[in-house]
Amino acid sequence: MTGVAARARVRGVTDIRHYTSERGVMGSIMRGRLLTRDRVEADPELAFIFEGVWDRRDPKWTDHISMSVSRINLDLHERSRRRLPDYWWAIMAFDVAILDEPEVVFTTTNNVYDDSTSLDAAR
Repeated sequence: MTGVAARARVRGVTDIRHYTSERGVMGSIMRGRLLTRDRVEADPELAFIFEGVWDRRDPKWTDHISMSVSRINLDLHERSRRRLPDYWWAIMAFDVAILDEPEVVFTTTNNVYDDSTSLDAAR
């Protein structure tokens, strides 16, 4: 068995998930891929849809996308919905194979914690 995806499947991981607002869905459809906060803001055709759900805690993490293994963080999802109650929200599911993509950095905890893997160390 090789690769993170194969090891994840053995452990019962069914998919990798990400929740986003209607604006995130619109940007994904317009570009044909999921974009980071930085890339939406920098895209002249998409910048108008950007509205951050949360304040920036650490700028080094704004060019990444938080995803969850097999299920989303329901507490954070509910807090996001309460923060922007007029939006509808979607949960996107991706094949486990995404874990083997070279740009994917895996951390076993939320990246806001000091003990999570830093981007520099993970690459």
